Amino acid sequence: EHGRRTHAALRDASTGRYDGLSVIGIDDGPVDAVAQVGAAYRSPEPAVLVISDRTESDDGTGEAAIATREADPLGATVEAVARELADRAPEADVEYDGGQRRGYLRFDPNVDDETIIAAVRDLL
Repeated sequence: EHGRRTHAALRDASTGRYDGLSVIGIDDGPVDAVAQVGAAYRSPEPAVLVISDRTESDDGTGEAAIATREADPLGATVEAVARELADRAPEADVEYDGGQRRGYLRFDPNVDDETIIAAVRDLL
């Protein structure tokens, strides 16, 4: 079921490309898994940011995930993105979790996608 939701989200996703970063917008699905599959198999860029449509999330919060093909740990970068996002949008109430090649962010639904993209681009 998890894999089916991941691939369905990728199939229906919107995409954008920035220097070094692919952005995938999904309506629904596991943002972590979509980011990992996107980075491994779909992205022409070394890093992927997945942003979920906040109107679809169960608890009304925004979700995003970052994944990379690079071997460098993302934990410190995800923490820096969370701090940058909180500075750019003080109402964001950002929570985060980071690992070797992935990171997860949860934030206030009123934070717009461009703010999230800018924060990630500045720190990757």
